[in-house]
Amino acid sequence: MARHRGAVRRFSTLVIVAALIGSLLATSFGGRVLAASGSCFLVGEPLFHHLSVTDLSDTDPVTNEATIGWSSNSHVGPAVVQPGTGVLFAVESPKLGTVNTGTGDFTPLSGGIASQTGALGPQNLDDVSGVAFDPTSGTLFGVARYSGAGDLLFQIDPDTGNTVDDAFGPGIGYVEIVSDEVVQEDFYGLAIDAGGQMRAVGYDGISQWKLHEVNKADGAAVTGVDSSEVADLSHDAAGNLWGISGGGTLFELFGAEPSRPMDNFPVYSAVACSTVVGNLPPTLDPIGNQSGPEGSPIGFDASATDPDLPAQTLVFSLDGSAPGHSLPPTYAWNATTGVFSWTPSESQGGDSHTFVVVVTDNGAPVATDTETITVSATETNQDPVLGAIGNQSGPEGSPIGFDASATDPDLPAQTLVFSL
Repeated sequence: MARHRGAVRRFSTLVIVAALIGSLLATSFGGRVLAASGSCFLVGEPLFHHLSVTDLSDTDPVTNEATIGWSSNSHVGPAVVQPGTGVLFAVESPKLGTVNTGTGDFTPLSGGIASQTGALGPQNLDDVSGVAFDPTSGTLFGVARYSGAGDLLFQIDPDTGNTVDDAFGPGIGYVEIVSDEVVQEDFYGLAIDAGGQMRAVGYDGISQWKLHEVNKADGAAVTGVDSSEVADLSHDAAGNLWGISGGGTLFELFGAEPSRPMDNFPVYSAVACSTVVGNLPPTLDPIGNQSGPEGSPIGFDASATDPDLPAQTLVFSLDGSAPGHSLPPTYAWNATTGVFSWTPSESQGGDSHTFVVVVTDNGAPVATDTETITVSATETNQDPVLGAIGNQSGPEGSPIGFDASATDPDLPAQTLVFSL
């Protein structure tokens, strides 16, 4: 029985043979029948992993998917959008990280998905096949492969990327997901609805895929509707439960929405839908602090991307109104292009200004992204100017002298000392 991420890919050519279930069965197992809403991010790979976005209201394979960018990481797996923040998280085992929704680049967090202890003894949890935030608590859950029994449910700290100790009680860092059908031992994808119900798709290692409701406290899993092959799961803004197959079929688990092919990549490994209705926030590319010598231009070009389809108009702005923040007294700024320039004068050497760079889209409602930066002018020490003295002469027996004088162009003027 195969128990690794590659198992999904061997079944990526399976065909969705029929609609999974009608609205009556969907309602009986907690499914939604509302119209699809919002967008979903998809992770796939030709060679290395790429990020794309799909508008769930568009079922046309010609127009329904836009590739965002390429990640240098080659094994990015399940993904999830954090409720409230819109941050896209993904796993490149053994690391949890964030994905830039404007570029597709994956940035791992400092911590790692490490071993935890439970009923099966110490177990390594780094072969992750699903992640999901619980919108009722903010807890991030993960499911990891275990050979010989049901897969393992655990928790991850989204701030550090570390697995959470004692997540299920003293000394219990994971629980086994045990299906009421004993042959369902591999679990792909993880999703938690607005009411806190966790679901995952089980696989028997041969041909049967079935959706399960999973108890978050002890891992007990109840079999529900039959499913096609799934690489990952996610709820959209309307509460519909979507799955992506390795071969690129995006389908609603309860049949409330028509299936649609995703064809920008040959293989897919993750789907993560936004719970933001109608408008996704833009992503401001990192700027970082800026500095330079007085008298020379200091500047940056702000840039951003918008994941909505079609992409919206973006406008840049600066905000120095927060306590301790300020904008330079003289600077040039273009709100359309995001180009900033400041040439500090001699009197501004040593000054620094902290402010917020903001990008705003024109969606409904409008959405923004920000970065707080500091722009600093370094003091440049200039040479003083010695006043003209000229050659001096006089008769013997009489004083010969001069009064040396000098000016300093630095502001404030510095103390001058004369020597011969």
